[in-house]
Amino acid sequence: MTPPSPADDAPAEDWNEIETAIAALETQLSDLKGRFSQVQQDQTHLAQLKTHRQHLKDTQPPAWKTELRHLNSEIEALELNLESKLIDWQSFRQPFWQIVRFGGLGLVLGWILHALTQ
Repeated sequence: MTPPSPADDAPAEDWNEIETAIAALETQLSDLKGRFSQVQQDQTHLAQLKTHRQHLKDTQPPAWKTELRHLNSEIEALELNLESKLIDWQSFRQPFWQIVRFGGLGLVLGWILHALTQ
């Protein structure tokens, strides 16, 4: 099966727009894969640190207290990093504008219906 040529159905500009959209989707997919890989690595590292911290708490000689504090701060940083990786404005942008658009439309329709019933 041969792909349709630009002269068959749509002007070349439409094909350029489609190619641009596909390239943008590929970039977003690549970014998402990178974030997913980083989250997996951070979760693995977090589990290792928590295991090491528990081991240090069990032994707890005075020399280990500084390492335990360091591990706790590193665990907190990793947890913060994981939370910030999973939530970003880009993931909320489209649903936010959908809510604004259709919520506003519902409000206008409500006003119209209210005005018509009086």
